[in-house]
Amino acid sequence: MPLDDQGVNRTDFVREDGYVIADGDLADGHVFERIPAPHLDLSVDWSVDQMLGYIRTNAPETKGTWDVATVPGGSGNWGGSFATVPTQGKHQKQAIELAKWLTDPAQALTVYQTLGNFPSAVSTWTNPEVADAKDAFFSDAPVGKIFPASLENAPVQVYGPQWGIINTAIGNALTTVEKGTAPDVAWRKVLTDIEAAAGS
Repeated sequence: MPLDDQGVNRTDFVREDGYVIADGDLADGHVFERIPAPHLDLSVDWSVDQMLGYIRTNAPETKGTWDVATVPGGSGNWGGSFATVPTQGKHQKQAIELAKWLTDPAQALTVYQTLGNFPSAVSTWTNPEVADAKDAFFSDAPVGKIFPASLENAPVQVYGPQWGIINTAIGNALTTVEKGTAPDVAWRKVLTDIEAAAGS
């Protein structure tokens, strides 16, 4: 695993020549992580579909070496983006109109056509440009079929009152497991950390 300038292991997504395509700090640190499998010559991108463009841009020479598939066992939900208009804003009406325009399905389709980010607007998924879409960079994967199918039974994302504490404790534990800590030891630490942070 690559080391940063302090010699600390990092979760980096790298090419075989050592070039860092992206690292674990990208977009709040959990967009995707590299699973080292040198004996299998395998890299897995556990990502939201929007990361396809990132890979395409940062590793153009890898075209045709990737593919897209649904996650075995069903999809998860890491949350999403939200548009808000503060009540203390001076231009609330214009801000609301902008938020509506930015989140309109027509804009989602434009972004998809321009950048390749699969639209979150469900109403666009039956549009032939989306439904019949294949991604040449990713071995002609039928993304227009794969992504909607993977979202059919995706769980609803719920942020509870202690979400931040729990997320941090589990994230820290997973990092220690990557570095060799036994999973049962890491799990006990998760429970201890959550109880200590939550004050229970």
